[in-house]
Amino acid sequence: MRRIGGFWICLAAVSVLVGASGASASSTPAWWSCVKAEPKNAGHYSDKACSSTVESGGKYELQPGVGKGKGFKGTAGTVRFTQLNDTVEFVVECTKNKISGGVLAPNKVVGVVMSLSKCTSKPFGIAKGCSITTKALSGELGWINQAKNEAGLKLTSEAEPEAGVFAEVAGCFEKINLRVRGSLISPFGPVGVITKEPTLSSTTVNFLEGEPPHNARSNLWAFEGEEERHILTAELHGPEPSEWVVPTPGAAALEATFHLKGEALLVK
Repeated sequence: MRRIGGFWICLAAVSVLVGASGASASSTPAWWSCVKAEPKNAGHYSDKACSSTVESGGKYELQPGVGKGKGFKGTAGTVRFTQLNDTVEFVVECTKNKISGGVLAPNKVVGVVMSLSKCTSKPFGIAKGCSITTKALSGELGWINQAKNEAGLKLTSEAEPEAGVFAEVAGCFEKINLRVRGSLISPFGPVGVITKEPTLSSTTVNFLEGEPPHNARSNLWAFEGEEERHILTAELHGPEPSEWVVPTPGAAALEATFHLKGEALLVK
């Protein structure tokens, strides 16, 4: 079994927080925010992070929603992209990396865009002008393991979910570009706290020997109880989209750690 970096996202704190408000686990995780209690002093938390519970007289309360709906932005150190097909393995590493997007109630993200630049590549490395840019992505929260309070976020093309273009890899290989399609699921962290600065982290993707390269496997390829697979594949083509170099897609993966800033939210 071969291990290649996979790209998974942590956008907000994850928890099944059961407090005096009576909140509990649900079949689908959702965004929650800490707001001023209405009526005044009728909440169950004494602080605006909803971390200190009180029996009565609290100024704040946890409520479903995205607060003021502020979007998020973030940066990462080195991001690694790998594409494996029947002919060759392509690797791109980028050091200037940005992400931005928005959140929508009850459990959505929209307009998520990643821009990866200052990249080097192999084989056939071309250092200047190599970049990776995603299309507008959208997604939704789901449970990876509800019993362990582990949630995840699926990201896919906003215009054409699952089948649409996820990202373009351009200028990295002479006369060859890559177009990434599909979707992925990402775990969230930290767990159990509301934070404005969550982390987008990574795990691994496995490409099984003896199988077509596009048959990628991962320990995070579906939400709990879901049969549908969520994987990325990459097509190779020439300078023009019609100039196909390898018509059969190969498995693709990204490995990254993004540090984000945005709305203070909890997922539960």
